[in-house]
Amino acid sequence: MINKNIIDHYDSGIELNRLNVGTSELERVRTQEIILRYLHKTPSRILDVGAGSGFYSFWLSDLGYEVHLLDPVSKHVQYARKYAMGSHKRFPLSLLEKPSTWNMILNTSTSF
Repeated sequence: MINKNIIDHYDSGIELNRLNVGTSELERVRTQEIILRYLHKTPSRILDVGAGSGFYSFWLSDLGYEVHLLDPVSKHVQYARKYAMGSHKRFPLSLLEKPSTWNMILNTSTSF
């Protein structure tokens, strides 16, 4: 079970666009560099654990990967679904789905 304070923090929506502003942009760019270093070639399946609203999931999907978003905060999954539908992306989203094999498991979150 995740601490209620953590859920409340993320439910506030404060993290939805964090990676696009201020010093968090450096975090985003550096994280993308590190991910690219270890990615398998497409096609590959990636499980993005603690994916939040799906920033890295969508980025990887744009690169041609099959990405599944996994996040315990339902508001994040709802936001990602809404974004995927609005951008007409084909993007598998799941909440606590566990397919049998993955080429990469990504966790850019340290909240849980």
